[in-house]
Amino acid sequence: MQSCGMMLLRRGYKIKVFNINDMKHSSNYNPFHYLRDSNGEINSNNVIKMINVFMENTKEEGASSGDQFWTDATRLLLSSLCFLLIETGTEEEQNFANVLDLIHKAKVIEGKEEEKSELDLMFDKRKEVAPKALSVQYYEEFKQAAGKTMQSILISTTTKLQHFKLEDVRNLTYTDNIELESIGDEKTALFIIIPSTDTTYNFLASMMYTQLFDTLYDRAITHYHGRLPVHVRFLMDEFPNTGKVPGLEKILATCRKFEISIVIILQNLSQLKRMYEKSWEELPGNCDTMIYLGGKDQFTNEYLTKELGKETIDQQSINQTKGKQGSSSYNNAILGRELATIDELSTMDNNDCIVMVRGLHPFLTAKFDVTNHPRYNMLDEADKEHNTYYIENEIFTQEETEIIDFSEFYDDEYVETETLEIGYITSNNEIIIPLPDLMEDIPDEICDRLKDFVGVYAA
Repeated sequence: MQSCGMMLLRRGYKIKVFNINDMKHSSNYNPFHYLRDSNGEINSNNVIKMINVFMENTKEEGASSGDQFWTDATRLLLSSLCFLLIETGTEEEQNFANVLDLIHKAKVIEGKEEEKSELDLMFDKRKEVAPKALSVQYYEEFKQAAGKTMQSILISTTTKLQHFKLEDVRNLTYTDNIELESIGDEKTALFIIIPSTDTTYNFLASMMYTQLFDTLYDRAITHYHGRLPVHVRFLMDEFPNTGKVPGLEKILATCRKFEISIVIILQNLSQLKRMYEKSWEELPGNCDTMIYLGGKDQFTNEYLTKELGKETIDQQSINQTKGKQGSSSYNNAILGRELATIDELSTMDNNDCIVMVRGLHPFLTAKFDVTNHPRYNMLDEADKEHNTYYIENEIFTQEETEIIDFSEFYDDEYVETETLEIGYITSNNEIIIPLPDLMEDIPDEICDRLKDFVGVYAA
């Protein structure tokens, strides 16, 4: 991004960033924003898919099959909470941070399961209005567990959502301004920046990829008769570190017709096999072109040796017998030999690469020298002073707005009409209205609630 950002801006691209390496400099991404279909209606399948991707990419490595019960129970509780927010909350309230806040309203005491928690009362109220609502159905299934089991499920779910306690994560995901749906409509460069070593928050990148594909597919079908007006090319560098994208093998097989292409970049095929254990062979199989830049991974080189196939060679053997009546014989034979053996692939010159294109024989060629590209002079490495894109100067994460409920103060003494008058201060180190004058007609209880705010005071 630092190298190419200015070039892309000059070429008419919009720059968007999802930065989980430095969350203070990112566009905001809220997965709940992408649960609606083209008509603006909530798609229940999208909700379930979002939860499944979240569960898949937050599970612990090496978890045994015996943990499946807790996984299913956590998924059940998450589904009930997500659907409750979608059915009853405003769009501003629909985010994972508020899902965590809902769990904090739950309380289960072993032996006193009949006592209602604040969350129980919320679902009771929802049941009165819509007894067949999905949120109610999922929650009733969750409540069938015994008290001690429910306690464990609540703890497990809270642990899954623990990241959304952090201010940076809440700010990053509380709203959405990255607008994934517009990427196929206009020239856009979306950078998804992940840490090199820490995979803690990579589940967010995985969720974004999943929803981006679904959104682009839906938009191509419903708005553009099957093909996006602007081609979308995914350059998925460090692919194994971005989290698992469900159904990627099917996406690779179908994305072309929607004007979408995908470039998967990885260190070796062993990484791919680890992540997509049962379907990893379908991924390279659905790619028209494979470029091998060199490497020493045994598994990858074995795979490529088979993919490259064999070549035909002539073998000539000479037998000589020495002695008084010596003789010699010559034998010619045609044999098959691997086009490149494992050893040859491991020791390949670093300036070379192997290219395999569907319908053509594989060929060995020199790697392209980027300094020969006609737009190389637009990169920062050619001119840092004029071409460097500094994300810390350009992209800022919108911070979560804290909402305070003043309804407990509303009575005849303070409110005579349905309209509340709002007073505010905005200044650059200058007091426009003295604070005591601004707040003189506002009750002390409300002033106390606002004492930690700076810049804006409202009632």
